[in-house]
Amino acid sequence: MPISSMEGKQSALYDIHCNSRSGAGYVMLASLLARGETAQLHDGQVMNGRQMLMEAIRCDPENASDAYHVLADGLATGETAKLDDGRELDRKQLYVEAIRCDPNNGEAYYRFAPLLAGDEKVQLHDGRELSQKQLLVEAIRCYPDDCFAFFDLGGKMGLDGTVRLHDGRELDEEQLYVEAIRCDPDFRPAYSSLALMIGDDENDTVRLHDGRELNKRQLYLEMIRCDDESGDDDECGDAFYHLASSLAEGETVELHDGRVMDEKQLLVEAVQRGYGGVALSSLATLLAAGETVQLRNGRVLDKKQLYVEALRYGFEDPDVFFHLGLLLAPGETVHLHDGRELDKKQLYVEALCNDPDDAATCYKALGDLLVPGEKVHLDQGRELDQKQLYVEAIHSNCTDSEAYSKLANLLAPGETVQLLDGRVVNQQQLLSHFIRDKPARKRQIAFSALANWLDPDKSVTMGDGRTLSMEHVQQEALPRDLDPRAAVMFLRNLMALFDEEPGSAKAKAMAIEALRQGLDFGETMRLPDGTVVEGLQKVPADGDGGKEEASSANKRARIGGDDAAVEAAED
Repeated sequence: MPISSMEGKQSALYDIHCNSRSGAGYVMLASLLARGETAQLHDGQVMNGRQMLMEAIRCDPENASDAYHVLADGLATGETAKLDDGRELDRKQLYVEAIRCDPNNGEAYYRFAPLLAGDEKVQLHDGRELSQKQLLVEAIRCYPDDCFAFFDLGGKMGLDGTVRLHDGRELDEEQLYVEAIRCDPDFRPAYSSLALMIGDDENDTVRLHDGRELNKRQLYLEMIRCDDESGDDDECGDAFYHLASSLAEGETVELHDGRVMDEKQLLVEAVQRGYGGVALSSLATLLAAGETVQLRNGRVLDKKQLYVEALRYGFEDPDVFFHLGLLLAPGETVHLHDGRELDKKQLYVEALCNDPDDAATCYKALGDLLVPGEKVHLDQGRELDQKQLYVEAIHSNCTDSEAYSKLANLLAPGETVQLLDGRVVNQQQLLSHFIRDKPARKRQIAFSALANWLDPDKSVTMGDGRTLSMEHVQQEALPRDLDPRAAVMFLRNLMALFDEEPGSAKAKAMAIEALRQGLDFGETMRLPDGTVVEGLQKVPADGDGGKEEASSANKRARIGGDDAAVEAAED
C-alpha cells in the first residue's frame, strides 16, 4: 500500500529526531515539501525545503550527493545557494558537488545534462571533462534501464551520429529510442520520435526488442494505446491527427480498443483531445461543399465554420485565411472570434501578410478580384494593383504558368511590364512562358488559344491541305491521355486562361504565339485572314518514345484528329 505524503513527512521527521547527524531524513522531508512550505522539527525548529537541504549538507558534507542535486533542482536559472561553509554555488556547481560525493548518482548526471549547451563541457573533481552527451552516457551507466536517459540522449544525436555506451555498444538515434521502449514499453515519447524518423511507406519499419516491426502508422497506434492506458487521453491529439494524415481516401484503421475509424473520425478525435486548430483545418479540407461534420460535443459545423474554429484555436495558418476566402461569395463576409469581419479580399490579404506556402496562388486569387485601376494594401506599406499582384505571383513561383497568362491578358498590344527579376517582357513573351512551362500540353494549348480567337463559322488550313473547322480545332485541343469528361474540363480551363473577346487583336496575338510554340517544327497553318503560322516545336527524335509520339501526332494530323481513327491506325 503506497505511503501518503503526510505519512512520508512524519517518517522523515522521526528519522531526523532519531539521527540528527544524518542528512537522509532532511533530504526526504525537503523533497516532500511544496515550494514555500515549512515543517516544524521535534526540537521546535521551523524549516523550509532549502534550509533542510543546507542542514543535510552541513551534517555530512562528504555523503550529501542527494542533498546537493535536490538543492540544484530547486534553483532557478542564474540563482545561487550559499552554503554554511561560505561557498556560493550555482546549479552547475551543485551538480558537480553531487557527483563528487557519489560518482554513481545517475540522477545528478541526468539533471546536469540539460544545463550544458552544444559542445560545452564541464570539469568534474576527478578530472573528467564531460559534454552533455557524455553526462547522459554516465546516467545510463548508473541506471541502465532509465528510459528518460536513453530518450534524451537520442534527441542529442544527429542523423548520422552515434554514441558509445559503457557496455561497448555503439548506438544511433533510432536505436536509442528503441532502448527507451525496452526500458518502458509504455513510454510514449519514444514511439513519437521514431514515427518522425522513419518514412511513410508501410515497409519502412523499426524493430523493437520484443521482435515487433512497426511502421509509422503502427507507431501512432502505439502512442494512442500508451495515452489511453495511462489515462492521459486528452494529450494524444497529435497521434490521432498524424494517423489520420496517413490514411488514403476511404481507408480505415482499427485502434487497440477495437474501434474502426476513418480519416474524418480520427480528426474529430484529435480535436476532442486538444489538437484543435490544425485538425479542424484538415477536417475542413476533407469536406465537400455543403457537407457537415458533428464534433463530440454535439456541434455540427460546415467547411466555413471549421476554418473559423481553427482560427479561434489560435491556428492562424495563412492557408486557413486563403481557403476561407475561397468559400465566400462576392460581397459576403465572415465574422472571426477576435471581432473582425472580413470579406474575400481581406482574407486573401491576411493570408499574404502571414507568408503562405503558396503565395503565388494567393496573389492570383486577389488579383482576380480587382478591377482595372483598383489597388489593395498589403504588409510593409505595399500598395499593389492587378498587374502588380500577378507580377508578385510570378516572382513567388516563376513556373506558375497561369500567372504569366493572367498578366498577358492585361497587357495591350505592344505594352511591356517589368518583372521583379528585372526582365521587361511583352504579351507574347509572357505567353511563351505560359506555354514553355507546360511542354506536354503545348499542342492542346495552341489549339485552345486558336479556338478562343476563331469565329465559329471560320476555318483554318493546314500545310498539308486539310481544312479544320472550329469543331476540329476543339478536337485537337482535347488531351488524348485524359478521360472524356476530364479532357473537356481541361479544354474549358485552358480557354478561360485566354479570356479575350473572340476575333480581337489580342486574342489573335495570343493564338499566333501559342501556335508557334505548339505546332511541330515545319508544320504550318493558314489563318482565315491569310496569316501563315509556322511551328517551332522540335519533335523528340531520341528513343522509341519520341518516335511513337511523333508518329501519333502525324496520324492525328492526317485523319483530322478523330480519336477512333487514331486508335484504329495505331492498332
